Amino acid sequence: ARDPELVGTAGWLAEACARLGDRVRAAQLYERLLPWAAHQSSIYAIVGRGSLARYLGLLARTAGRLDDAVRCFEQALAANRAVEAELYEAWTQWNLAETLRVRDAAGDAPRAAELEAAATATAERLQLGRLRDAIEASRATPAVQR
Repeated sequence: ARDPELVGTAGWLAEACARLGDRVRAAQLYERLLPWAAHQSSIYAIVGRGSLARYLGLLARTAGRLDDAVRCFEQALAANRAVEAELYEAWTQWNLAETLRVRDAAGDAPRAAELEAAATATAERLQLGRLRDAIEASRATPAVQR
């Protein structure tokens, strides 16, 4: 709580855990950051990085807590829309779509397709090459391997 950069740094750490598939550290970091779920992530209060709930979703998914991940991503979608963080809304849509495909509960597949289409449309419109590439790579990887 004394570190003003905690929330911004947390986003970077969450992405690192997710990319490395570090389930243990993802679970630990998830628990430590959960009290800040309603915050927006930023760097020096200058550059916004979207809702911290998105990063909590990445951590929960990496830790294998898919229901928690879906809840976090839904929270992040609402928060990113509220502050018009369109870039992070699109990333969250894609993250949620991937998570729904992995969870594969009733109704998840059509919702995932809807979210992926929305994320893809935003990536194309805003020329978000990194997001577009991530979506394309995701399509080539079976859900069970994500």
